[in-house]
Amino acid sequence: MNPFRDRIFTAVFAGSAIASTIAVSIIGWVAIHNIEEAGVKQQIDVHAAVVQIYIALVAICGIALVFCYIVALFAAGRFRRDADPILRAAQTMAAGDAHARIDVSRDDEFGKMAEWMNALADRRASLLREAESQQNEVRTILDHASEGIIVIGESGRILLMNGAARLMFHAPPDATGRLFVEVSRNAKIQEFVERVRDSFESLQADIVIDEEDLTTFRFRGSRIPDPGGREVRILLIAGDISDLRRLERMRIDFVANASHEIKTPLSAILGYAETLQDDPDLDAETRGKFLETIARNSRRLEELVRDMLHLARLDSAGGAFQFDSVSVVEVCESAFEAHREPAKKKGIDLSMSETLGDLKIIAERELLYQSISNLISNAIKYTPSGGKVTLEASAGAAGVQIIVKDTGTGIAPEHLARIFERFYRADPARSREAGGTGLGLAIVKHAVLLHGGKIDVESEPGVGSRFRVSIPFEPPK
Repeated sequence: MNPFRDRIFTAVFAGSAIASTIAVSIIGWVAIHNIEEAGVKQQIDVHAAVVQIYIALVAICGIALVFCYIVALFAAGRFRRDADPILRAAQTMAAGDAHARIDVSRDDEFGKMAEWMNALADRRASLLREAESQQNEVRTILDHASEGIIVIGESGRILLMNGAARLMFHAPPDATGRLFVEVSRNAKIQEFVERVRDSFESLQADIVIDEEDLTTFRFRGSRIPDPGGREVRILLIAGDISDLRRLERMRIDFVANASHEIKTPLSAILGYAETLQDDPDLDAETRGKFLETIARNSRRLEELVRDMLHLARLDSAGGAFQFDSVSVVEVCESAFEAHREPAKKKGIDLSMSETLGDLKIIAERELLYQSISNLISNAIKYTPSGGKVTLEASAGAAGVQIIVKDTGTGIAPEHLARIFERFYRADPARSREAGGTGLGLAIVKHAVLLHGGKIDVESEPGVGSRFRVSIPFEPPK
């Protein structure tokens, strides 16, 4: 039985018994007193009368006790029936069932108690829903943050790690609870965490993860207070600044390469000009050679400046280019005709094949022409006499494909990933001998990207190269 019910039953029974005993004792005392006053003491054996009276009293007490027991049993049973639903519901609520409620069908104290407990359960469920909603909102915000957010406990284990951080460190979904050093696998990052742990100020550090491709993370770290004050927790915010570092390296390389490319023809021009100035008696043949060298290097400087300005226009979000309906065949034929004579002079077989007919696309004609022209020009430059250069144009499901392939010197695999960089030369000596500014393929790439297309290359040293440009029928809006 329930201890609470047992106590109620015992209290009711004991109280009733005590009350009955007291009442019977009072009745007995009153009876004896009356007998004494009646003057019958001398005629009746007082002792025998008292014994009889107390026997009667014991019988009356027994009857009273039985009656009290029956009344107490009834009261306890009724209380049990009324209290049991409330007790069971309370136990269910305490076990964590947020949907448990008490059936309110009475207007007495038990009904009021049931109403209060239901109101308490409703309030608790409302607070739980609100807390869960806030938790889900915070989790969604963290998972959609562009920066990695990590919380590390005093033991070095991960307490929180959002989606961006998992992507940065290639961590599994269940990274929470694991040691951070196992997830980061980088001594410099771990050193930074230890410095943050020992500092009372926010710290920042740029850490290079991969020297080869300049994968770099910017970490900001600080200690965060623990509500219980029992441990020191670390908050790390990591941002991927790899693109910024690569652009910085490209800028440095561009400045260095541009300075070098400009310095070489300028030095030649200045040297020959000073020679002509210092020696006016040079013979006509020597003077003519000097002037030709000055003119050639001047043209090279002009091409270099023109290409640099053209790249600047492409970099400025498209510049002022005009997109219109353009016949791809006409543009290909114009570029082909412009290089027919240079190819013939070098002894190269230049050919063209197309299956486009009158197909037109939305494009910037000058950019499209310059891209095809640069690819043909490069193919002729790096193809020896007796080789072949082919221009092909065809239509696909999403756009047109323009392919320029040659039987030239080819490109080594280690250079393929960088040939579209500005001033990058797979063979610097051979490239300068062949002419050009070193910006042709960079211009092609930017022009193709401006049209929403892509360019790729396949090459094998000693066999030749194949450049493929894919351009959609319409550029992205």
